[in-house]
Amino acid sequence: MLLHTNSFFRALILLLAFNNNLSAHKDSSASVCYKNSVYIEHGGNAVTSINWCFHNSYCHQWMNFSINYERLIHEKRAIVLTRVGSNVPFKNEDHIVAVMINVLFGKRAIKFEVGAGPEFIAINSDYSRVYTVFTSTIGLRYFSTDRRLMLKAGLTPTIGIVGSLYAGSKFGVSVGYNF
Repeated sequence: MLLHTNSFFRALILLLAFNNNLSAHKDSSASVCYKNSVYIEHGGNAVTSINWCFHNSYCHQWMNFSINYERLIHEKRAIVLTRVGSNVPFKNEDHIVAVMINVLFGKRAIKFEVGAGPEFIAINSDYSRVYTVFTSTIGLRYFSTDRRLMLKAGLTPTIGIVGSLYAGSKFGVSVGYNF
């Protein structure tokens, strides 16, 4: 049950951001200096409008954004990131949480990105029904080793059953902060 999901995410982000053992620092042997990212994504994974359309007669396109946290977990041949993202549910809206593994390829600041994972959809504000769909990311990301700015854009194909079979793709754009 996802009753305390917002509190959980706030605690997780604070724990990872301020824990001395996990904080990002520049390592002379590593190519990536920032290990954490927070960003806002418009139109990508964990957004309201795609799931709102499943069981409502209209969609809230203007609320089509999510808040995300990523942690770098591997950086040898490719950069591997874990991601947790959530929409910001407004009154009587569904709550969507995406949990993904993303992989970045390339030697320059602009990298090719692929990722996949489950997306949990809690229908109605009382979380009376929770569905799981499969979501993914294919796109490009600006991931500089010496700048705190993070930018990304790409397609986010999703497939699953929420009342009926859904298969579709959206275009997402993100801006964030590396630390």
